[in-house]
Amino acid sequence: MSNTLLKQHLQRATGTRDSTKTVRNRLYHVGLYARRLIVCISLTAGHRAARRRWAQEHLRWGRAVWSNVLFTDESRFIVQSDNRRIIIWRERGTRNNPAFVRERVRFGGGGVMVWVGVSINGHTDQ
Repeated sequence: MSNTLLKQHLQRATGTRDSTKTVRNRLYHVGLYARRLIVCISLTAGHRAARRRWAQEHLRWGRAVWSNVLFTDESRFIVQSDNRRIIIWRERGTRNNPAFVRERVRFGGGGVMVWVGVSINGHTDQ
C-alpha cells in the first residue's frame, strides 16, 4: 500500500492528519522499508528435482563435451504496462518471504519475443 493510501487509512481510523512524509518516516522508524515485489514464475517440487537431477548428471562433463552443446532461451518483453511498480512495506531480510512474492501469468497480452543461443564458443547472431 502506498504512503498516500496509508495516510488515508490512518486519517479515517484515528482522525489525525499526518503528512505522507510523516507516515513514511514512522514506517522507517519501526523497520519497514518500501520495496518492489519479487515477480517470479513458480517452480514445483518436480521442477526443482528435475533441475537438480540434470545438474548432477552433467557435473563431470569436460570442455570437449560441452563444446557440442548450445543453450537457448527466449524472453518476452511485454508491450503493455508492467505492474512491477507495486511497492510493499517490509522489514529488511524478508525479501524472499512468500508473502512478498507475486507470481505472474506467462504470455498474456502483446509483446516481442527475443531468442538467443549460447555455447562455450560464443552466441547466435542477433
